[in-house]
Amino acid sequence: MHLGIVRLSALGDVALFSGVVPLLQQAHPGARITWMVGAPNDRVLQGLPGLDVEILDKPRGPADYLAIKRRFRETEFDILLCGNASFRANLLYACLRAKRKIGWGGRRARDGHRWFIDEAIPDADEHLMDGFLRLASAAGADATRFKGWQLPISEGDRAFAVKHLPGGPWIAVNASASKPERDWPVDRFIELIEEQQRGGVDVVLTGGPGPAEMSASESIVTATGCHSLCGKTTPLQLAATYQRCSALVSPDSGPVHLARAVDTPVVGLYAVARPELSGPYRALEYTVNAYPEAARKFLHTSTPQWHQRVHNAEAMKLIRVQDVQERLQLATRPR
Repeated sequence: MHLGIVRLSALGDVALFSGVVPLLQQAHPGARITWMVGAPNDRVLQGLPGLDVEILDKPRGPADYLAIKRRFRETEFDILLCGNASFRANLLYACLRAKRKIGWGGRRARDGHRWFIDEAIPDADEHLMDGFLRLASAAGADATRFKGWQLPISEGDRAFAVKHLPGGPWIAVNASASKPERDWPVDRFIELIEEQQRGGVDVVLTGGPGPAEMSASESIVTATGCHSLCGKTTPLQLAATYQRCSALVSPDSGPVHLARAVDTPVVGLYAVARPELSGPYRALEYTVNAYPEAARKFLHTSTPQWHQRVHNAEAMKLIRVQDVQERLQLATRPR
């Protein structure tokens, strides 16, 4: 049997979805599993036992789709899990041969997704990870056996973390998300970090190499003198870094899921989306949840739809430093 997975991006979703691979292997012993993923998200998967990783750049035109069709012309999957639902991804499914193509129904079936798959799992108000587990269940996996993730963190990744985070205790702060509307104000991060430093806690900044992330990092480092690894880590080095930390503070972003995958407590900052949708999976106890207040103030409703987001730059300002400090104190208390 040959199983295929298409989940090209984003980093957090790929990290979450990786948790279904062992379940598929348990359900189909000896099956070949091929995951088609975009760079650099493939670095989360490289080294997972029994998984073939095929790097696919998002197709941009007819020539790219034709090249993909030629690349896989000798391959027929028994089951293809169609994890992305976007116009470009949907056209990709048309280039891949499979006996069964399983994807999304309802609100998640965007851009004509339903036309490119054979089977759709019903829509549900659930966490993103629960959706991935249901997708795997449709392929025969037993979702009740999910106990966590097995990221292929190497000794080299751990050595990197030890080198950059000696001593301790450390907390990690991820100051930027992929969308600016999810960012918490930089001056509040500075206030939070200075309070931690006064208590003798070292702080490491993490994030990607993008201009907005680097700009926020530079402002925070200038003000606090904290250590920054922004733009200096691979995804698995980042996961190893979080393993050495007592907690991560982050808005709704991929690092939330990397930290959750290595059992590091996450103080998630949520106002744009509900944390029950995209927060640290089954670990919301330290989350600062301003989404209900943001929905009332900016969407003018106390009962927003499950996937409805607050697209307002002022939403994250509803989260107070005091609230984050209190959750962080709880997350780092001795156990």
